[in-house]
Amino acid sequence: MSVSIKSVRKHYRTLSDARIREIVEGESSTLTNDGLMVLKEEITKRNLPLLKTINNKLQEKEDITSLIEERCRIIRDQPCPICGSEEYKLNAVELSKVRLGLKSTEFNLGCYDCLVKKNSETTDGYSILNLFSLWGLVSGNESIKHNTRQIEQLKVDQPTPELWKYAEQLERAVYREAMQQININPISDNDSKELNRPT
Repeated sequence: MSVSIKSVRKHYRTLSDARIREIVEGESSTLTNDGLMVLKEEITKRNLPLLKTINNKLQEKEDITSLIEERCRIIRDQPCPICGSEEYKLNAVELSKVRLGLKSTEFNLGCYDCLVKKNSETTDGYSILNLFSLWGLVSGNESIKHNTRQIEQLKVDQPTPELWKYAEQLERAVYREAMQQININPISDNDSKELNRPT
């Protein structure tokens, strides 16, 4: 469901200053760039002392987006993990399959040709296996439609939403690892003795 900027502006106008502050301090990471910009407009209109905070949030979001875009570029420039080809840029899809009436999805990373082939392999046998139950037949048809939409995304030379999510997860893992290293490497015993030495 898409929400218009006009309706977001209208909603923010109805909020109290305290609620605007709560959004900025606690919920702004969940907002889109457009949502943050509209929030900034409302803060400016009300002359609230939150401009520095909202500008920092916008900068963080831009920094994160840049990191994810760079991660996508790096991934897309790699050889295909399936066939080793460098002819096409890599991309990702999430293909759905139904086996014995159970529906599942699987993340796939590869070049265009390999992902199209993987889709064909995934859908092979649907009609035979799924004729045995109405649920299997319906689920199989839904999966085929889902997979067709996934493959259609590959025709545009951009990272798919699935690749974007994957790159975002990688960036979050790098961030978590960095934060853990900060916590894992506290001051050594020798350093703490130096700090606690009486003068």
